[in-house]
Formats: sequence, structure tokens, C-alpha cells
Amino acid sequence: RVPAPRRHAGQRGCARGCRAASSASSRLQLVAGTEAAYEEARRAGMPDTVHKTSCGGDWWQLGSYDPGAPRSVGSFKPTPGWEDVFAQKRIDQGNFYASKDNEYPTLAGGKRRINWGWATVPPASAQTLPREVTFNAEARALQQYPIEEIAGLRAAAAFDRRGVAVRGSVGLGVPAGVARQAELLVSFALPSESATFGVRIGGSSSGDGIGCSVNYTAGAANASVACGGVRDSLPLLARETSVELRVFAGAGRDPPRSAEIRSRSRCCICTPTTLPFPSSAIAFPPAAA
Repeated sequence: RVPAPRRHAGQRGCARGCRAASSASSRLQLVAGTEAAYEEARRAGMPDTVHKTSCGGDWWQLGSYDPGAPRSVGSFKPTPGWEDVFAQKRIDQGNFYASKDNEYPTLAGGKRRINWGWATVPPASAQTLPREVTFNAEARALQQYPIEEIAGLRAAAAFDRRGVAVRGSVGLGVPAGVARQAELLVSFALPSESATFGVRIGGSSSGDGIGCSVNYTAGAANASVACGGVRDSLPLLARETSVELRVFAGAGRDPPRSAEIRSRSRCCICTPTTLPFPSSAIAFPPAAA
């Protein structure tokens, strides 16, 4: 296992205006396939610490930490060559707060870091899906993805189709009621030209339901991602050929109707919202050049 940046963050919620920090540290795991980029960054000098702040939402930033001499205040500063990741970035673009993380064993006996957070879902709040946090030196970013145990909650796939050509709007013909409580996983091959593509769950011509989209510009280093009115920016590597959308939809009483979307590993949008779900349709909306 290759060492990655240390974790240096508070394990408690933080009131508005304060900063969370502790002296405890551990290591994040690397994203498979990025070891060469990590070694190059390590030799040149890279961030060694992740600092988390809980003020009006949860934020994190990467930098270099110096504990200083005994009885002195330490310092947390931008790492030369990595100044762009020192700016605070929202951990989640939705109404996400009071997250806690720690090191846990993997199913195979290894180590991983899992972050647990809350989301405001009327009339109260609910825990979001736990997400594993890893470090991608090539993308210069922390990544998040649902933990592998989520797969154990799935029943047999209600719908599975591959090689779908999306030209205009394509209805998937999902059985009635399935979209009200389901996990949707869609992988889009990146087009050769700029385009906007995505999915829409529930709703009808009146505009209800929830839509999730990727605004892709060919050759760009980032893509704009949106879901239910919440937006984020997704870093794209030049060698990447696809973008993945994962939507977790629920329409039960506890918690009330909600949805989460995770676009690739490097972008996480949580969208707790009240969804009418007058129908159970899932469709690819019309693509826009």
C-alpha cells in the first residue's frame, strides 16, 4: 500500500465560525491506477494534510501542516505547486453537514477511510450513504464513492440495458413503481463533440421529478454537473472516455422522498429534496449540442 496524505481533521461537529482540527492523523488510500502520478508528486513535494471545517456545510482543503515546537502554535499552509487545492471545497454540494470520518477495515481486511454525514431532508434530517474517501494525485483531488457494502443491499436488477444510443430523448420503459425506490447507474461514453446529457427520474411533461445532467465540452479539463438545481464541477482527465452517474432515489416516509447523485468518483452531489414522483418513468432527456 502506498502512503497518501495524512488526515488531520476534527471528529466532531463545529459551530458556525469555528474551525475543527485535531492532532490525530492517519492515511488515505490511493485510487488504483494513479500510483505513478503519486510517486511523481511525492518526489516533487505534495500536500500531507487534509483539514475539515464544518461551518455552513462541510468543507475540506489540502495543504502542509507543521506542528511547530512544543508549546507553540502549529501552522497549516498551501503546499508549493498545490496552491489550487488549498482553497476550501464543499465535501458535498447539497444540504450536507456534521460529517464524521474514521479509518475502518475493508471486507478484504485492508484499510479505508469512510465519511458519514447528515443531510437536511424535510421534515427533519437523515444520514446520507457512507462514502469511502481516497486520494487521486493525477486529478489532484480527494475522491468519494459509496462503500462496497451498498452492493449487498441490492436485489436483482430490475432493468439492465447496454449499448443504448442516445439521440434525443430515450425512455427506458422501467416497470411501474421501480423508480420510486431504486439505485440507478448509468455510464455515458464521452462524445467526440460538446454535448449536454443525463437522466430524468419520475415526473411528466409538467416538469416535476428530478433531472441530473452533465454539460460536457470536448477537450475541457472540467464538466459542469447538475442535479435537482444543485451544481458542481467535475474534473476530467485527458485519458478518460466515460462519465458515470449514480442516483439513489427513495420515496418512503422515513426518510421522506430524497435522491443523491454521484458523478464519477471526483464529484459528489447530494440532493435531498421532496420529489412528487407522479410516475415511475426513467428517461434520457434530449441531448443538446
